[in-house]
Amino acid sequence: MNRFRQTRGFTLVETVVTLAILAIFLAATGGILLSSMDIFSRAASQNEMKMAGDAVYSYYENILSCAMTVTSDADVQETGGLKVREGTLYYCPPGGDTFSDVYGEDFYHGCTLGVSLSLSGVTMTLTVTVTNANGASYEKASVFKLLNIAAGVPGADASGFTASDTGEVYFTLEPTAAEAP
Repeated sequence: MNRFRQTRGFTLVETVVTLAILAIFLAATGGILLSSMDIFSRAASQNEMKMAGDAVYSYYENILSCAMTVTSDADVQETGGLKVREGTLYYCPPGGDTFSDVYGEDFYHGCTLGVSLSLSGVTMTLTVTVTNANGASYEKASVFKLLNIAAGVPGADASGFTASDTGEVYFTLEPTAAEAP
């Protein structure tokens, strides 16, 4: 008679203990995993806001720093325009009559855009704010020179501009026919 019996497989107790240890391990690491996913989601949202804010800031700066005239008067003929309505940037080319969305709806990823402008001499202060649905925001602000106006180019003028909290500004990029050499 064989006193040693051969066992194959696990007993029920061994299986239950293994499952209990595995459940405890998953419960402990599951919370960490979920919180890290939330951190990545917030970081992605911050990056999207930063990219949108920087792009809008660059758009304003590139146009306005080289403008011949900068004004707040929407009735001036042959001007282009930039403005923010309902959190979206709109552009009207010089000589155009309608404003169109610059980047399209998908660009903002559900964020709202805000732009404010102020002028002091030949320097313009530009502040761009992007806010998401959760209330988090990104802001970029700095001062840049209006190059043609600073250089004293004939016909270059910013005397018609007053501060704008809506990002509304009108400009000409080339001298008018009367000012051109």
